[in-house]
Amino acid sequence: MPSFGPKRASGMIFASLVLCLDVNLHLEGINNTSESFIREELRLEDFSSAKTQAELDSLISDREKGLMTTGTFAFVKGAGAVGDSTVELWFLFYELPIIILSPTLGYDDRSGWTAGLILGFPNLWGRAHKGRMGGYLGGQDALTAGYIKPSTPGHPGAFDISVFWGSLRWEHEDMSEKRTSAALSLGRAFRWPNIMKLGAHYEKRLFDTTGISMGGDSSDELLGWTISWERGDLDNPMNPKHGTSVGISFSSSHEIGSQGSFQGLSVSANGFGTLRRTTIAARLRLDMFSSETPYYKRQYLGGLYALRSYPYPTETGPSRLLLTLEARNLIYTWTHPAIPFPAEFYLVPFAEAGALGTGEDFRGYLWGAGLGGGVFTLASGYLGGDVSINGDGKLGFHAYVGWLF
Repeated sequence: MPSFGPKRASGMIFASLVLCLDVNLHLEGINNTSESFIREELRLEDFSSAKTQAELDSLISDREKGLMTTGTFAFVKGAGAVGDSTVELWFLFYELPIIILSPTLGYDDRSGWTAGLILGFPNLWGRAHKGRMGGYLGGQDALTAGYIKPSTPGHPGAFDISVFWGSLRWEHEDMSEKRTSAALSLGRAFRWPNIMKLGAHYEKRLFDTTGISMGGDSSDELLGWTISWERGDLDNPMNPKHGTSVGISFSSSHEIGSQGSFQGLSVSANGFGTLRRTTIAARLRLDMFSSETPYYKRQYLGGLYALRSYPYPTETGPSRLLLTLEARNLIYTWTHPAIPFPAEFYLVPFAEAGALGTGEDFRGYLWGAGLGGGVFTLASGYLGGDVSINGDGKLGFHAYVGWLF
């Protein structure tokens, strides 16, 4: 590394000042993203003081992860070299289209299967802002829209607004609900990847006679707020193999036109680590709500996203604790010269446990285990299914789109 200043002499030690190197940045595959946005995300000043190739490679790996968190690119790959007076950087990008028309298929434990058509804009203004609008049919018949400015390492501020209008079917309860809702949140990152958010939400629900017989009113109108902390460093949000994602949120909701209110605390932690071709995935979820929580906001055990080895809803209560472990074994990777991304086939044994309670008092733990499998591609995400057995000795079969956590 070039340096200047006196060296060690006459038994005295003098500081050696490091001369910052010039950084030459080469970008390929950028068509819709602002180059200034990329430069701000890369924070080139950090590269100018790289002393070794190992230090440079570590910085490049960190920036690859940061750029993937923007949700704008399907692929980011960097390389670099340290010279006598310069640092050469090359970054190759595979951008998502500026407009994506996505047919969707999702499953909700209460509403069942729902198909949708969503028009997405993953890179508005060339700075990773996102918009979406569309509708759903099936378990949910609804229209939705939203706008997001995500928090990124180079642009820490966050903004999110969303609206929902439509009806939902409660399959098990044989009940229908009409809902209008809106949510707004503001946030900011500090000591990346820590993010603090403050949000407000409004909900108006209309229930049929079944909902009234379950202890509810013919309508409910709520106004509330949420404060949350999030931290995530996943290598790939769609198919994570390394990293963690944790969050804590506290919410308070108040019934408009009455004195009723309820509060809730939620804690979630997901962790991923890979050894050879197996990714160990773990999820911990804790939800504690006050006893005044209305029936449509109460926690439940059973169903695809809350102890899948039991049917929905095996039990309900104000508080819930869930633990899931999966071993995601990559057994085969299929490639084709005409397709830019591979298809990965997985075999996934899992185990799970959960309990309901009031406050911090949990009781009646339930458990289950099973074996699943599926395929992951960048185009489809994860498509999978499994067979399970629960603590009562009963079998269950499931199919789903996307990893369950």
